[in-house]
Amino acid sequence: MKTRIKILLTILIVFLLPFTECYAKKDTVSVKLESVKGQISKLTHQMIIEVLIEDREEMKYPLRSGEEIRNVLNEIFNNIEVKNIKKTKREILMDFDNLNCSYFEEKWGYQEYTKTATLYYILLGLLSGYHGSVTYIWDLAEHSLYYSIDNEEDLDWNCYILDSYLTLEMTRIYLSSQTSCNMEEEAYIRCINSFLLKLERYAGYDQIGKRFQKYRNELRLIVDELVRDSKIVFSYEVRDGDGYWALAKHVLYRSGLDEIKSRNPKIINELAAAIEKDLKNNRIGGLETGQVLELRYIDYYLPHMIHDKYKL
Repeated sequence: MKTRIKILLTILIVFLLPFTECYAKKDTVSVKLESVKGQISKLTHQMIIEVLIEDREEMKYPLRSGEEIRNVLNEIFNNIEVKNIKKTKREILMDFDNLNCSYFEEKWGYQEYTKTATLYYILLGLLSGYHGSVTYIWDLAEHSLYYSIDNEEDLDWNCYILDSYLTLEMTRIYLSSQTSCNMEEEAYIRCINSFLLKLERYAGYDQIGKRFQKYRNELRLIVDELVRDSKIVFSYEVRDGDGYWALAKHVLYRSGLDEIKSRNPKIINELAAAIEKDLKNNRIGGLETGQVLELRYIDYYLPHMIHDKYKL
C-alpha cells in the first residue's frame, strides 16, 4: 500500500512540475515588470516637476496654481485618490484660458506658452481616465503644440520646446504602462528604445544633451534590466531574396529602432554580421525561402550599441 502511494505521489510530482515552473517563471516576469512600471512612474513624475514646473527662469508669467499642481501630481504618482477631480480640472481649464489670453512674443514666449500648455494637457489627461488621456495627451497636445516638431525648417523655433516635447513623450510611456494590463517586455523595450533614440537625436542641443543625461542613464538601466537574461524570441519567415540585411532591419523594427537604418547604415552591416554569426553558432548556415528563424532584440546581438558605441 505504501509503495503504491509513493508511486502515485511521484507520478503526481512529475506531472505538476512543469506547471509549477511555468507559474514561477510568470511570477518572476511579473515582478520584473512591476519594478519597471514603478521606475517609469518615478522618472515621469521627476521629469514633469523638473522640466515643466521648476524650469521657469526665463518665463515672463508665474505658474498659476503651482503648489496645487504639485500636490495633484504627488497624489497621482503615489497612487493616492485625487479628491474633487472635477473642481481640479475646472481650475486647470481656467488657468489654461488665462494662458491663452496672455501676451507672448518671440521665441521665449513660444517656449513659455508651449511648456505651460504641455503641463496643463498632461494634468488634464492624467485626471481623465484612459480615453481622456488619449484626447488630451495624444490628440490635442500633439496637434496643437507639436505638429511640426520634426520639420527641420522649424528647428530654430522648435529647439526651445524639445524638453517639453520629450516630457510629453515620457508621460505617454507612463500612461501606456499604467493603462495596459498586458503590456509585455517587448512593448516596454520598443517604447523605451524609441524614446532613447529621440534623446540621442536631440542631444546636440544644450537643454537636452546636458539636462536629460540622467534620464537617459536611468532608461538605459531599465532596458538592460528587461533584456538581461530575457528568453524572448520572435519568429521571422525568410522570404525570397532575403539576406542578413533583411533580418537586421526586422530586428531594428522589433527593437523600436526602425528609423536608424536611414540614418546610420553602418549599424545594419554590423547587426547583420552579428545575426549571421549567431545563427551559424546555432548550426544554421544559410537562409532558405520559407525557413522560420528565431531572432532576438538588438541588445542581444550588439550589447549597449545605442548607449556607448554610436552617436545617433
